[in-house]
Amino acid sequence: MVKGALFDLDGTIISISRDFAAFRSRTALELRRNGFDMSGIKPETGVQGMLDQAMDQVRRGLVSADFAKVKRQTFDALDEMETRWVRDARLLPGVTEVLSDVKRWVPKLGLLTNSGAAATSFAVGRFGLDRFFGYVFTRDNLPSMKPSPEGLWAALEAMGVERSEAIYVGDSVVDVRAAKAAGVKVASIVTGRHDAESLRKEQPDYVLESLADLKQLAML
Repeated sequence: MVKGALFDLDGTIISISRDFAAFRSRTALELRRNGFDMSGIKPETGVQGMLDQAMDQVRRGLVSADFAKVKRQTFDALDEMETRWVRDARLLPGVTEVLSDVKRWVPKLGLLTNSGAAATSFAVGRFGLDRFFGYVFTRDNLPSMKPSPEGLWAALEAMGVERSEAIYVGDSVVDVRAAKAAGVKVASIVTGRHDAESLRKEQPDYVLESLADLKQLAML
């Protein structure tokens, strides 16, 4: 039986236009400003991957920067971009009805997103999502971003839910990889950047055409 469900935000709950190339470029700019060797940092690994590689340079003594401060500066820069994007976002069709339904059979619901607290709080307030989610986890209050499993582990611990009793609902391959690495069931919704074929290649537990199809899982 599912006792806790965590949901991604962008592409799963809201439709939002993101410029991932600009995101990576801004991250690279902040790292470069702080003296990191960008020849050893691969933008294609995403923000978390870039930060991991930067942290490795600090650990190896190649850079003497205060990594916590650099990370905070980077996140602040990304917050500005995300908040602009959320202003133009919209709630995906049927989300309110689906979440109302899911809340009847899942005791604990939470949001877990790679977005920052500023943009997430804005989205939660704008769309009235606080009536559904008792827990909100962002990159600002988790040890690491997806695809690392550490964020999911920390969130489930905070919710008091075992991995075997949880499900993560997202729309991307990153969501699947994070959930599988964390040992948590994952439902992939074909509402974001990835089509059903791309998602199935990652071998999620479920591939659903819309959030409304979560009703099929009510008896799990």
